[in-house]
Amino acid sequence: MLMPRREQDGWCPFAEHAPSTRYWLGNRGRRAVVLHSAEGSYRGTIAWLQNGSVQVSAHFVVSRSGQIAQLISTDDSAWANGLAWQNGGWVNARGVAVRPRWPGLTPGVNPNWQTISIEHEGSHRDPWPEAMRNATLRLLRWLGVRHSLRYSGGQTLIGHGDLDPLDRPNCPGHHVDFDRLAEAANDPTTGVAQGVQQESPICGPASGELEPTVRYVERQLGPTSEYRRDVATIMGYYWQHAPAVGVDPFLAAVQCVHETGSLQSQWAARPRRNPAGLGVHDEGGLSFPSWEVAVQAHLGQLLAFALSDEAATPAQRVMMERNPRFGRISPSMRGSVQQLGDLSGRWAPDPEYAAKMVARSQAILQAF
Repeated sequence: MLMPRREQDGWCPFAEHAPSTRYWLGNRGRRAVVLHSAEGSYRGTIAWLQNGSVQVSAHFVVSRSGQIAQLISTDDSAWANGLAWQNGGWVNARGVAVRPRWPGLTPGVNPNWQTISIEHEGSHRDPWPEAMRNATLRLLRWLGVRHSLRYSGGQTLIGHGDLDPLDRPNCPGHHVDFDRLAEAANDPTTGVAQGVQQESPICGPASGELEPTVRYVERQLGPTSEYRRDVATIMGYYWQHAPAVGVDPFLAAVQCVHETGSLQSQWAARPRRNPAGLGVHDEGGLSFPSWEVAVQAHLGQLLAFALSDEAATPAQRVMMERNPRFGRISPSMRGSVQQLGDLSGRWAPDPEYAAKMVARSQAILQAF
């Protein structure tokens, strides 16, 4: 479930609530944020960290699509970065002597008491997708404000490998540039999603994030809506499938929110699950067996409007063909939509169609 906004209790207001019992009450000051590679999936990592028999935990888990889960209040201490002080030196979880690189250690004080931990979905070999980096930046900024942290690579922003270079030398991964990440986290104007504009390209990087989109839709839904528990899953399909074919996931999700009235239209209802009025004007409307199939059909339609067959990659062509009405799209429409403004009069006859999507985008971001 999504947690209430209890920021004063150390709970992040834009994170999913997934509480763990593996922590110590309180802390001894916040001296650094420690980044980790989970070496597993987002949901799998959360489940593992919630396992009562596992003597390890973390404050946060970030997914490759930009979802954030919080397991432990930042006012309390997770069991993610532990070292023990023995005979005048540090030993790791296996009891083996280590020489940590982090200069912020306090002799005799387990670093769990003084750090906040963030796990990241995937392997230490995997570069972070833009959505994951943006979500991490957003989280770091919130932590920086709440705990008065000014980030510096190797000082107040470190990796697990800086604490345990013996057993965790590659955590979170060599692709993580701590200095650049710290600089961006210290500057609230850097890398902030501005939402879609008329000139936003259909095929481009994410112009917004998953979390505000989910929150916005949830607030629009009535208490009896069939989708109250499914919003994160449905919107998450855009961040799961769009980046792989070059489509801006936020733009596509905003179009879904706009077309379906935040999943409240008759076309969005089961069993239709139509995310963007697909085929409504020409074929009486399409229906889909699942929302994952529906989202891929929507992305395929956007790609068919944005690209000719010659300009499409094999993966983009596969996505186009997942739209059941791909063969019915007029050749004159293929490649005619390069940016959001081009959708007006093409996707829908309304000349203000794109302007309304821009307004919806801003409403999503401003309400968050």
